[in-house]
Amino acid sequence: MSHPLPNLSPAPTPAAPGKEIWPRILGDIGDPTDGPTLIVIGGLHGNEPAGVKALQRFFARLEADGSSIAGRVIGLSGNRRALAMGRRFLSLDLNRIWRPERLQKVRSVQGGLQDEEAEMAALDAILAECIGLARGPACVVDLHTTSGPGPAFTVLHDTLMNRRFARALRIPLALGLEEELNGTLSDHLTDQGVIALTVETGQHDDHRSIDRAQAALWIVLDVAGLLPERYRRETEGARRQLERETRGLPAAVEVRFRHAIGAGGEYRTNPGFSSFGQVREGQIVGTQDGRPVSAPMSGLLLMPLYQEQGNDGFF
Repeated sequence: MSHPLPNLSPAPTPAAPGKEIWPRILGDIGDPTDGPTLIVIGGLHGNEPAGVKALQRFFARLEADGSSIAGRVIGLSGNRRALAMGRRFLSLDLNRIWRPERLQKVRSVQGGLQDEEAEMAALDAILAECIGLARGPACVVDLHTTSGPGPAFTVLHDTLMNRRFARALRIPLALGLEEELNGTLSDHLTDQGVIALTVETGQHDDHRSIDRAQAALWIVLDVAGLLPERYRRETEGARRQLERETRGLPAAVEVRFRHAIGAGGEYRTNPGFSSFGQVREGQIVGTQDGRPVSAPMSGLLLMPLYQEQGNDGFF
């Protein structure tokens, strides 16, 4: 079923060689009056295209099957212009600006918004439209990848409904991370009473990150009650895949420390680190402005930074 949505995508920036301008709507199947609404976003950071590619594959499969679902699922590309350039962001980190004052600005200004504020305005309008049309529960899944190697894991505000969806994925939960990352889309949606889940599926350019993102989609649709019985094989296979790849890892971890990179700071992670890798207290992890940075405690490292853009050295 087709649903008219606001035509608010900003004028595209010329794509870098070999890159393409992704459409904002990657797929839209079902009817919100028939059941729950699931909104999935890929590429909120422009150097993380795995979620967008997984959504394209996922919708191609559903459309080829001619499947009907018990509700509505819609896939969106996030920072379209940054995706076209292969950069995390152009001016502002699109997953750090979902604060009330910024939302008020982008909702009140008629035109003239640039870069991430224009992307934010477009996404905000579409999300409001889709959530407003929902007649059952509304859930938003935000697909991400990391600059360093590592397994899939989830980030969530620890509400009962968020945890129910996260547990079904059978991958580690990173609790407390949302308290360190202010202004995220999940912050905003949780404040609105929407079920919101962030799924990290691996390293940016690892083809397995696309596979994990697609596996997560099968599972979330099943938990939401959207999938017909004919897809039982896919959902069970997806669960086995994610469970197998994270076997031996803790079911949940608590983030206790964030190494923040100040404005203008130059941080570099030393080679060889990965998410959920063990570090010892005092172990040198990287350098900040030419000075060594050590782990403040023993534990597991999370999301070591191996890219130019970003304000989080490691957790």
